[in-house]
Amino acid sequence: VLFAVDMQIKGGPGTTGGKGKLTVNHNTAELLRIGKDAYVKGDADFWSATTGNAAAAELLKGKYLKGSTDDPRLKGIVFFTDADFFAKTMFKTEGGLTKGGRRTIGGIEAIGVDSSGEDAATLYVATTGEPRPLQLVSKGDAAGGNLDFFEYDKPFALKPPPTDLVIDTSKLDE
Repeated sequence: VLFAVDMQIKGGPGTTGGKGKLTVNHNTAELLRIGKDAYVKGDADFWSATTGNAAAAELLKGKYLKGSTDDPRLKGIVFFTDADFFAKTMFKTEGGLTKGGRRTIGGIEAIGVDSSGEDAATLYVATTGEPRPLQLVSKGDAAGGNLDFFEYDKPFALKPPPTDLVIDTSKLDE
């Protein structure tokens, strides 16, 4: 499975959420979360691959599917916009943690924190300035997958999409 994520995430006081793009097997979707409201926008290929329904794909293409972050139809994808949930999901510590090697990432010195177990990975954390995650490198069955973390504290806005482009999942259940 080819998988790429390009997200901006906000946490802490004020509005929490995130926005960005998720690509799965060459099908890209835009993700947006503002508080508990989640929006997913994809083209017909994305929706066809996601729903398995060509008619639904035509209806949804270019539109934002809106739902709650608790909606099971969206939960598996919007976690990328939640910093806490994302961290817990992507860096599981079932087998314990050990100190890893050092490396320079984006000009910043970092030290690895290795996890073991089925989802083994190394999280590289900055050793100068704030101890922020810089890179997550998958090992084991997921080897070859890397996530880079950068542009900390760069401001960005979270705005709902135009209402004429939104399909609210709560209305689909009525």
